[in-house]
Parts: sequence; C-alpha cells; structure tokens
Amino acid sequence: MAGGRRAPAAPEPPSPDHKISLFRPIVYDGSSLVLYALRQEIGTDAFRRLERAWVTRHRDGNATTADFVALAGRTAGRDLTGFFRGWLYGEKTPPMPGHPDWRSNPARSTGSAPERG
Repeated sequence: MAGGRRAPAAPEPPSPDHKISLFRPIVYDGSSLVLYALRQEIGTDAFRRLERAWVTRHRDGNATTADFVALAGRTAGRDLTGFFRGWLYGEKTPPMPGHPDWRSNPARSTGSAPERG
C-alpha cells in the first residue's frame, strides 16, 4: 500500500508507543478501499447480496478472511482469489476495477495554482 504501509490483511504491527492498533489508517482506509474495489469488481447487486449474506450467516459469531473470500466468490458466481490476493496481501495497491485512471498515490503538484475560468 502507499506510504510504506503493508496490505490491509497483513498490516505492520503498531509502533511500541501505540497501545491500540485498531484505529490505524490501514484498518479503516485500506480495508474500506478493498470493499469499494470488490463492489466495483462484482457489481452493486452482487455486493449487496454479499453484505446481507455475510451478516445473516455470521450474526453473533466469528468468521475469517477466508470465509469472506469464499462467500464473495459464491455470491459473485466466480473465483475471486486472484482479486483478493492482490487487494488483501499485495505489496502495492492494485488498479481499481472499472477505473484504470485511478492511482494509489496522488499526483505531485506542479507548484502552481490551477487556472480558474
């Protein structure tokens, strides 16, 4: 992931001066980006079915990342392991499905203000 951070499913451990690791940016920003990419990959209807199936099956219980990957594949009707391998465990942010122009690092500023019309 950008900025030297590792992938959402394999984040770096918190620094010794941070007692709580739950609220680090990778947990929220990286993980929500993965879910957005999944929605782009499988479509909104399949993603909504996945959300409903996930909370129904795992209400008041525990589940693993592998459980989510398997359910996503069944819901989408195709193997998504390659997609999840890149998005959850890859060293860099993969291209966003449906948005080939998106970049994981913002473009560098030229130092001049944009023109206004």
